[in-house]
Amino acid sequence: MNKKKYKISDFSKLTGMSLKTLKHYEKLKILIPEVDNDNNYRYYNYYHCGRMLRSKCFTNLGFTVKETSHLINDKGIDEIISDLEKQEADIGKEIELISLRQERIKEIKQRYELFRERPNTWLIGRRKACYLIRHVQDGAFVEDEKTWTRINDMINYQPHIIEIFYYPKNSVQDNFIAMGIDAKTAEKLDIDTSNPMIFMKEEKCFIYVYSSKTADCNLELINKILKIMENEGYKISGDIVVEGGLDQYPNGERIFQKLFWIPIE
Repeated sequence: MNKKKYKISDFSKLTGMSLKTLKHYEKLKILIPEVDNDNNYRYYNYYHCGRMLRSKCFTNLGFTVKETSHLINDKGIDEIISDLEKQEADIGKEIELISLRQERIKEIKQRYELFRERPNTWLIGRRKACYLIRHVQDGAFVEDEKTWTRINDMINYQPHIIEIFYYPKNSVQDNFIAMGIDAKTAEKLDIDTSNPMIFMKEEKCFIYVYSSKTADCNLELINKILKIMENEGYKISGDIVVEGGLDQYPNGERIFQKLFWIPIE
């Protein structure tokens, strides 16, 4: 059966592939047209459309054009299956990352809803287990190489990182600023949580929702909150975590917003 031939411009119109793409595919031997030696015209037929569809299948699965070229030109069935399995695993990781981002969006939205609906009030809730790493103490960065290597890694895990002010229960003056992350998220992201990371177990907490145009000192606020807790019959049972990084800027005016997580018995 004679195959109808199409000039490169006509094939481009029929398939929606640009001339630049067709020439690139020719270079990578994905689509090799027939060349008329007399006029140097390139001709395509329906067979090339089949090759194009096959290549599109792989590129739309996340393979690069170069990888696709090897898949449809060089590789046997075992190699193709192996490449597909690797791509399947990579896509699975991407889906998990998207799912984690979606969960984090919900968490951050819930935080802002608290500031909108319950500013400067308290409630009882559970703080999730988390890992944190100290990076500022006494107004200076912690200049430990191992710490900073881990901190640089942590920064790349936004939006999952939480800004934390940490106050030890028995020595609130010995406080520091830390980067924190939910323990389950850290495990899913395969983050190194060994020393100098600090683990904090899940705890029932007295939560104070602070929202103000003034940046009150955390230590003074903690003393006020402890008085409120005492009046309400609650007693502190663990280290205090203040969650920051949640300010808002309506009309350019800063409103300081923090969540004080104080473990209770």
